[in-house]
Amino acid sequence: MKPDSAASEIFELGSGWEAPEFVKVELGEYEELCRKKSGLGVADFRKRRDEVFSRIRFVAVPEYKRFLRKALQLVEDIDDAPYVALALATRSPVWSNDSGMKRHGNVVVLSTEELIRLLS
Repeated sequence: MKPDSAASEIFELGSGWEAPEFVKVELGEYEELCRKKSGLGVADFRKRRDEVFSRIRFVAVPEYKRFLRKALQLVEDIDDAPYVALALATRSPVWSNDSGMKRHGNVVVLSTEELIRLLS
């Protein structure tokens, strides 16, 4: 993630971030694309990734497993299920710019722009 991006600003403003461990797998799948979009070299990208990850508590599946079935029924994209299940388990919003996430209406989904407004 670009150090001067809006997402980076959010990580600087907020604390107590949680994410399913799955986010590590998902980022691994898209690392090259994310790195290219960020304009960072491999070493700088991974350093920045580690800085961001240090601000996140990664939650293992057993902590939200009982909500996975419901989450799978709610989402259009199966990869969104861990995020929705964790949100249901913790009664927390999801941070996503994916408009499809907002359609199910069972958890609050905040865009980057909305989060910046809330945290500023």
